[in-house]
Amino acid sequence: MTVAHALADRALYGPAQADVDRLRTLTMCNLAAAGGELGSMGKLIEALPLDRSRPPDAAFLYGMRLHARTQDDFFPAGRVHVGAVTLAASLALADSSERRLVEALGAGYEVLCIVSAAYSARAQASGLRPTGVFGPLGAAASAAVALDLDRAGAANAIALAATLAGGTNAAWLAGSDEWLLEAGVAARLGVEAALFTQAGAHASPEALESAAGWARAFFDDEGAGMLIETLAAAETGIRAVAIKPYPVSGIAQVPTHLACLARRRRADEEPPAATIRISEEEASYPGSTNSGTFVSRSDALMSVVFCVACGLLDGKVRLERLEHPNEQHALEVASRVKLVADPLLEENRAILQLGTNGSETAIEATAAQLLYPSWAQSAAHTQVVAARSEAPAGFVASVRDELAQARPDAVKLRSLLEAEPIR
Repeated sequence: MTVAHALADRALYGPAQADVDRLRTLTMCNLAAAGGELGSMGKLIEALPLDRSRPPDAAFLYGMRLHARTQDDFFPAGRVHVGAVTLAASLALADSSERRLVEALGAGYEVLCIVSAAYSARAQASGLRPTGVFGPLGAAASAAVALDLDRAGAANAIALAATLAGGTNAAWLAGSDEWLLEAGVAARLGVEAALFTQAGAHASPEALESAAGWARAFFDDEGAGMLIETLAAAETGIRAVAIKPYPVSGIAQVPTHLACLARRRRADEEPPAATIRISEEEASYPGSTNSGTFVSRSDALMSVVFCVACGLLDGKVRLERLEHPNEQHALEVASRVKLVADPLLEENRAILQLGTNGSETAIEATAAQLLYPSWAQSAAHTQVVAARSEAPAGFVASVRDELAQARPDAVKLRSLLEAEPIR
């Protein structure tokens, strides 16, 4: 059995009930993020010369829109945005999928989490963008299920997608737009790989593990041993995919939450000097140590100190603040925030210390405490979800109502998104 076939088996197995509820939560929050794009990225999406009536183009545009606030879900262990590419592929093929939305999403999440968990550390070390390199494989799995391909077809689509994948982290340092285009490309490649399979295109059966294949070319892992090991050991990754309360990088979520909490406790005071401690691995991710002056929101949203400054100033993170990151007061507050890469901290945990001269007030939190609301919690608080994503409350409630159905309809969700204009 090839590695592509093993991934296809995981994709076609179908999500457990607990995973179905998790997929509902993730999808509602992802669509809320798509409905809350208010700035320059939305203008770019609208300007692209693409045709939504063509599924590959639609996947590209949906992937970009879902990712534009960077508030779509993410898988911490793989440093990858899962929902933006898998949901984009599923919506683009909604006319074919009938009511297989949950199964299509489950397939994409499963494959993307496994592959990114195996190789994310090597991708980061070499400058590769996890969403760009791993995303097409997940999108292909979702697209294969949406098109009702069999096991051989799903394996072929995944293998084709692997050969076309790519992307780097350069945008997080330059403040440029590749990061958003990479999400669109990943979704598009997955849809094309499944459609090309349906049309009769054949991939190398050992496209991932071949001596000249994907795993060796990208990660120096001939035979794909690291992926095979992860496949054997990994349980479903769906429940480990996190919700983003803030439109900033995944690494900055917990630090930003601590800053917002501190602001609410000291609402009438000028933000004090602060130290934020995160793990060495997170601090080394491209863009985490960015500091002003910024080029755009692209490099600002990756800057841990700037995201903390936003929280200390406003008690939340508004897209308007990220769209204009060089406002003088925000830069001044950010200049008083010190980022420390703490070798004693594990990933997804942060400590915020306020004050100077040894009299710090310290608060800390972990991602597990903040980023994993249940479906019941999220469905009962659509106004909270809408507010943090700056999306219309009625739109989010309508999405919630469709996702609450026994078999949510991708066509209806797509129609809701299309009816909600980019503002």
